[in-house]
Amino acid sequence: MIGVAELFWIVTEWPSGATAVTWAAIVVIVNAPRAEQAYAAAVSFVVGTSLAAALAGIIAFAVLPNLETFAAFSLAIGLVLVPAGAGMAQPWQRYLLR
Repeated sequence: MIGVAELFWIVTEWPSGATAVTWAAIVVIVNAPRAEQAYAAAVSFVVGTSLAAALAGIIAFAVLPNLETFAAFSLAIGLVLVPAGAGMAQPWQRYLLR
C-alpha cells in the first residue's frame, strides 16, 4: 500500500504526496497486527476519514464564512463533532479496536 501511494505520488507529481504516503503508512502500521481483521479495519478507517474530510470541507467552505459570532461557530462545529463522537463510541466499533 505504501509503495502504491509512493508510485501515485511520483506519477501524478503531486506536491503534497508525502501526506498521502504518511496516511498510507499509518493505516498499514496500525492494522498490521490484526491479521484477518485488517481489511475491515482499513476500509472502516478510509470510510471514516473520507466522511470526516467531506464534512470538514462543507463546514469550512460553506458554513463558516457566513458566521460572525463565536456561538454560531460553536454550533456549526458541534453539529459535526457531537454526532461523530457519538458514532465512534458505539459498541459496533469495538471489534475493530481489539
